[in-house]
Amino acid sequence: MSPLSLRLIRAAFACLLLGVALAMAFAFDRNLGVLARSVHAELNAWGFVSLLIYGFGNHMLPRFAGRALPWPRVAEVQSWLAIGGVLVGALGWTLAACGVASWMWLAGPGAALQALAALAFAAQAAVLARG
Repeated sequence: MSPLSLRLIRAAFACLLLGVALAMAFAFDRNLGVLARSVHAELNAWGFVSLLIYGFGNHMLPRFAGRALPWPRVAEVQSWLAIGGVLVGALGWTLAACGVASWMWLAGPGAALQALAALAFAAQAAVLARG
């Protein structure tokens, strides 16, 4: 498996670990669950699920298509955009849970980075699927 795919899969499982730890904390403090629900969603939905899809997708889609990724440099940038977007977004939502008024200065750019990563992945997949 390529370093690109391994990086994304490792980051996905790191997000899963953090998301599960946060969920366990919710069991002990119900108010924390109300405050940090968005952090939990960020780590699990965007962190675990999307990073895992990107990691396995970058590994499997070229094999299904019978050719290499069309833009390997785009895939590299996409992986860092996705990982960075999750980290920045989770930090922004954490600040929101802590009552910091300027939390959107991180959550917004985090979401934008994630959207760019998703578009880059979709473009790669579309070119591979075109045949």
